[in-house]
Amino acid sequence: MLVSVIICTFNRASSLAKLLETLCGQRDVDFRDIEVLVVDNNSSDDTAAVAERFAARLPLRYIHEAQQGLAVARNRGIAESHGDVLLFVDDDVRLDDY
Repeated sequence: MLVSVIICTFNRASSLAKLLETLCGQRDVDFRDIEVLVVDNNSSDDTAAVAERFAARLPLRYIHEAQQGLAVARNRGIAESHGDVLLFVDDDVRLDDY
């Protein structure tokens, strides 16, 4: 079963980096069963560079969505996902080590 972790973000590159770092720190996670989608909702900061920096450590795809709005970004994430299960995570979340 593939799980799609969908992270919609807008101009919160540093917060996104902290989230992705905590995702990298998960123990006992088989990343072959996960895809991480970063949906950039037309940010003007370095969100794209942050996503690129983590792409070597996570099965991450960066998606640029030019139309503003959380619902639009989430719908884009759904459309781009391949998972059997969709998990939406806000860009300011920090995951516990498990």
